[in-house]
Amino acid sequence: MPWTANLGLRLLRALLPTPLGKRIFKGQLKKSAAKSQARRIPGDGVAYYVEGEGREFDCGIDIVECLIVNSFRAQGAGEFVRYVCLYDFPASRLSGTGLVRTMTLAEGAEKCDDRFRFGKQPENRQRTQIALDTKAMPGGEI
Repeated sequence: MPWTANLGLRLLRALLPTPLGKRIFKGQLKKSAAKSQARRIPGDGVAYYVEGEGREFDCGIDIVECLIVNSFRAQGAGEFVRYVCLYDFPASRLSGTGLVRTMTLAEGAEKCDDRFRFGKQPENRQRTQIALDTKAMPGGEI
């Protein structure tokens, strides 16, 4: 991994637990969700921001339509997309966002319920599971 990418991850992890970092992340998530609801691109994702109470989670997003899921299904490969969704967990570990998810559109649920707990370990509570040795990943320890 280039040193610049590693520096970016370290900065993100250092900034996220701060009030400023949380405000920036939440603001970007809110903006992305609102933009998705305009449905400017047919078949693109649609999401809704969920404010956290601070105990169970800091903030979240409910994804009710997903471009990736739609694309895989349109190509007749819908049964494989659930494994693509699993990438979110190591990415969350590296960034320190602490993703918790219990359901996905790819698994047939009505939404993906992504919740974030800044500075915590990600938790995969959805049906599809895979064993990952995240300690072997660059920046694997939070």
